Amino acid sequence: MNRVLHLPTAVGNHGYSLACEERKVGYESDSMIVGRNNFNFKTHKHISIGRGKMHRILNYPRLYFEYKKISNSYDVLHFNFSKSLIDIPKLGLEYWDLERYPSSIIKVATHNGSDVRDERAFSDNPYSPFHNKNLYPSSSYETRRKKNEIFHSHMQHIFVLNPDLLNCVPSNKSTFLPYIKNAWHDKPNICNDLFKNKVVRIVHAPTNRDIKGSDHVIAAVDRLKNKGYNVELVLIEGLNHKDALKCYATADIVVDQLRVGWYGGFALEVARLRKPVITYIHSSYLNNIKDEEFKSGVRNSFISATPETIFECLEKCITDTNYSKYKADQLYDFVEYHHDPQRVIKQVTDVYQRLLELRG
Repeated sequence: MNRVLHLPTAVGNHGYSLACEERKVGYESDSMIVGRNNFNFKTHKHISIGRGKMHRILNYPRLYFEYKKISNSYDVLHFNFSKSLIDIPKLGLEYWDLERYPSSIIKVATHNGSDVRDERAFSDNPYSPFHNKNLYPSSSYETRRKKNEIFHSHMQHIFVLNPDLLNCVPSNKSTFLPYIKNAWHDKPNICNDLFKNKVVRIVHAPTNRDIKGSDHVIAAVDRLKNKGYNVELVLIEGLNHKDALKCYATADIVVDQLRVGWYGGFALEVARLRKPVITYIHSSYLNNIKDEEFKSGVRNSFISATPETIFECLEKCITDTNYSKYKADQLYDFVEYHHDPQRVIKQVTDVYQRLLELRG
C-alpha cells in the first residue's frame, strides 16, 4: 500500500481533505501542518513552531528530525503553497529538504493562489487587484517567480486550484484541480427557504477586502437601500468555520468576489446550502480548462459580476427571485458533480499511480 504525506501548510485545509479521500481509495495518507493553524483546521499531525522566521530557525533540529522520519516513511510527498518542510533562506537553507529526500520518493505540489500568482496570471484581467503596484510591486513577483522556479524543479507534477495559475507553472507537468473539501461528507443544511423574510440578506465573507472587491459590494448595497430595497449586508470576517457556516445558512444571496476572476472554496460551501452565488468569472481563465462540461457548468451556474455590474446583478437577484432560486439549483448540481471528492481524488491518484509506475 502506497504511503502519502501532505505538507506543510493549513491553507484551505486542502492537504487534510486530500489525505482523507486518499485513505478511502486505499492509500495510507496523512497530513501535517508545520507552523500556524489559525482556523484550527483538522490535521493528522501538527508541529507548532511559533510565529516568525526566528522560531523556524530555533526549531531547525526538530524539523531535521522530522525530515529524517519522513524520508523513511512515505512514497509520495505532496507539498502545498510553495512551501517545504525546511525552508529557511536566511540560513542558506532554501528548500533544503527537497533535494535531499531519497530519489525513490515522488514529489508533487499543489498551488493555492498567491503562492505562485504573478503578472502572467492576471495580465488580461482588468479588475485584478494585483495590478496595484503600491501593494504588489513587480519586484515581489520577480522574487516569487525565482523562488518557484526552484520549487518546481523538484516537483514531478503540479496541481493548481485556480486556472489562471496555469500561466505561472511548467505546462508539461501541471494540471488544474477543482477544490476538494473534507467537510463535504458532513450532511449540509440544505436551505430552500430563500427570500422568506422581508429583509433580503446578502452575505459576503472576505478574507481580504481589497482582493475580494468588498468596497464595491458595500457601495452596491448602499445604492439598493437608497433606492428603497429592504436589504442588509452581512460581512463575515474573523469567525471560526463552524460559526461562519451558521451565518452562510441565513443568506438569500451570496457574493464571493468581484476582482480575482474565479470562485473560491467559500463558494462551494454556500452552493451546497442551495444559495445563489455572485462571483466574477474571467473568460480567459475558463479557456485554460480543457474539460468542456466543467466550463459549461461554471458559465451556467455562477452569476458573474464585475465591480461595474454588481449593483444591477444584485437588483436582478432581488426582483426576480425565481431566477435566483434557479441559479442556486444549477450551482448545487454543478458542485455536487464536479467537486465530488471521489471524482476529484481520482485525478490526483491517477497522477500518483503514473509516477509510481515510472519509478518502478
